Amino acid sequence: MTTHVFIVDAITFKYHLEYMFVGTGMREIVLDFNHKPITQLATQTENTILGMVADFSRVEIGDLIIFYLQQNYSLGIDEGKFFGVFKVKSKFFFDNNDEQQYLKQELNKSLTFRCLIEPEKVYGKGVTEWEALDEIKTI
Repeated sequence: MTTHVFIVDAITFKYHLEYMFVGTGMREIVLDFNHKPITQLATQTENTILGMVADFSRVEIGDLIIFYLQQNYSLGIDEGKFFGVFKVKSKFFFDNNDEQQYLKQELNKSLTFRCLIEPEKVYGKGVTEWEALDEIKTI
């Protein structure tokens, strides 16, 4: 079992919790090499995407996910915090960046690679980096 940390913002964090998934994506790139023999993507872009696929392929059912909510003074988030431990409950899946991508408008970004999660141990108020480091044996 491996633990993965996903860095989220205030917008995406709400939807990760509401719909119980975790994901990652790359700007406004639409993947075309999964159903065509020739891609229109630049080589560097294709390599970056394949690296993301390789990274996300390491996420296994039963692994643990920790969300780290980024600091955002304008939203009243004065410091970054860890919010709980979640367990991966599905293999990762592909949701292309197109007009049908699930929650794209709500997230205000594309999360092309996703997997489903379930709560394991949730910290309702979050734990700062410093609290986590100081109390790592008791968390």
